Amino acid sequence: MNLLKSVFVIALVIIQLQIHAQEGIALNTPEALRGYALVENFSSNYLVDNCGKVVHEWSNVSDTDLHAKLLPTGNLMYIRNNTIYETRWDGSHEVVIQNFDNNLEFVYEVIKLPNGNYLSLGRRGLNFSGFQDLGYPTNLGNPSVVDVVIELDKDSGEIVWEWNISDHVIQERDSTLPNYGKLSENPGKLNMDAISDYDWEFYESFMINGMDYNPELDQIALSVRKIGEVCLIDHSTTTEEAKGSTGGVHGKGGDIIYRWGNPQNYDQGTASDRTLYFQHNPNWILHGEHKGKMICYNNRLSTPWPTYSSAPIFDPVKDADGFYVKNENEAFMPILPELKYDQVSTGTEFYSGYTSAAKYLSNGTLMITEGVNGRIMEVDVDGSLLWEYIVPDVGYVFRTEKYALDYPAFDGQNFVAGETIEFPPSSYDCTDFATDVKDLPDGEKMISLSYVDDFQTARIVSNSNVAYTYKVYDANGKLLINHNNPVFENTIDLNQWVSGIYYFQAIDEKNQFRQVEKLLVP
Repeated sequence: MNLLKSVFVIALVIIQLQIHAQEGIALNTPEALRGYALVENFSSNYLVDNCGKVVHEWSNVSDTDLHAKLLPTGNLMYIRNNTIYETRWDGSHEVVIQNFDNNLEFVYEVIKLPNGNYLSLGRRGLNFSGFQDLGYPTNLGNPSVVDVVIELDKDSGEIVWEWNISDHVIQERDSTLPNYGKLSENPGKLNMDAISDYDWEFYESFMINGMDYNPELDQIALSVRKIGEVCLIDHSTTTEEAKGSTGGVHGKGGDIIYRWGNPQNYDQGTASDRTLYFQHNPNWILHGEHKGKMICYNNRLSTPWPTYSSAPIFDPVKDADGFYVKNENEAFMPILPELKYDQVSTGTEFYSGYTSAAKYLSNGTLMITEGVNGRIMEVDVDGSLLWEYIVPDVGYVFRTEKYALDYPAFDGQNFVAGETIEFPPSSYDCTDFATDVKDLPDGEKMISLSYVDDFQTARIVSNSNVAYTYKVYDANGKLLINHNNPVFENTIDLNQWVSGIYYFQAIDEKNQFRQVEKLLVP
């Protein structure tokens, strides 16, 4: 990193940390997912409840290589020191896969596949002459590694499948150099001249910084950071097919089968069509109204002021047979996202030029990791803030995860909330809404909420003649009403209430269900 960029990055981190100086819990509301967040600082990996209290700690697991995940088995999976680990709940290691290939490094992300194997991002060494043979541009420093995706056997650790980005590159700069071709005629290839010089890591070339795997499609989503694109590749190929442009379900071998975020990279758009800037964390949405679509964290580094990040949702266009549609002389569709969460589109304030993540949770809310600030936020479908937590004792985080109370890893575990990670604890007066009650099944309503007298009175009626208790909280999670006398119908006088959004939580004590509704006071 040159001196100017070093100063810039350090200053950015300091400024953003000053903006969010309070560590620990900053907001908790009834609509936030009731569960536990997996966070890491320089000491340990922790599970914290919605009030930021530690319910479990892996004290012997720290300084993982950017991102740990809790598997349904209860094992913590992560990369550390070029080794893949699965660590049991008690801290002992169940799986250890060491890398003995001196020309390979495990980095950023490991995913456990349905067959039990491990899918990992990696870097393979490539000398300067090797990059010259690829037609690499001479103005982008002297990189020494190329991006790979590898599948490792769950027992032996041997590589059983590999995809190498250097097999799928192209340049239109000089017909006398290797890998020359027309960009518009090769949408499955990555343009080396599109690699940005706005960065500090010049030992890397394209820099894949995150991935996801879709078991139904048998496809891998890759965040190719330095060219501002999310790219999909076919995992149904053999390793030999993955080196070329034929084979696999899509018949394109290891070439890109779909790409989104910057169509000018394959000469099917202009700078105005570009959406992604140094993005992270592409993933298929598994929950909520956008299930099946894709989302990522768009850092928007190097974009004009005002600086803000975004979480765009896009739905790759396919034909009736499930193949991605690309018409001749046109870009893969859609060009623009269907929806964006950011300060302009939804009023959701967050920005991090580096690291970070966006992922839908099992209750349909969206969790955003604002990496440079170590800030985790959960928002509803409209982008309103539901939960906010600043990871203590760490300058920034790569990504975080949050798991619902019924996540299989928690089966049989006895959780007792302890102290907070930060000391002294956050000054926020947090109410823990996590109880043993369950949310109602999709589409079912226990109560109906309506307004009478021009919003001066809220009327709540049981839909099933089941008596319920209820609580009302303000937008900051402060308990305003705790009505413990179950009846079928209730009214709340709103005449003197301050305008804003409140949260009404009805609980069916007999059947152990709850329903949360927004209470609006105009």
